[in-house]
Amino acid sequence: MYLISSGISPLVSCVVAQLHFVSDTLTWDDAQSYCRTNYTDLVTINKEEENQSLLNISGKQEFWIGLKRYNDNWQWSNKDEVTYSKWKRDFFCAFIQSDGSWNDTVCFENLPFMCYKANKILRHTL
Repeated sequence: MYLISSGISPLVSCVVAQLHFVSDTLTWDDAQSYCRTNYTDLVTINKEEENQSLLNISGKQEFWIGLKRYNDNWQWSNKDEVTYSKWKRDFFCAFIQSDGSWNDTVCFENLPFMCYKANKILRHTL
């Protein structure tokens, strides 16, 4: 579970994300569609600690993450800015390897995948 907070006083907004590893193998596009239908989206990774947590959740299996190349620009599925990466880039869709490093491949390969479900919590501050 990740806690993401942002806000301007007097209202603070927090987003808590629940992670869901799906062992069924799908193409990247089908995995994205599945996550968007059943949760929020494919997982986004912003730092090494998150990367390691996801690898532990998957049981050190390879799986799709929400990173894809569009017109020579890498972008997270949820449109977040790419601020962390751990890989070399040659193809179009990214996945985590069993050692925690990232790789990319053709998007029609079938792999397990990781989804997240964002739950927004609003809190007032004084």
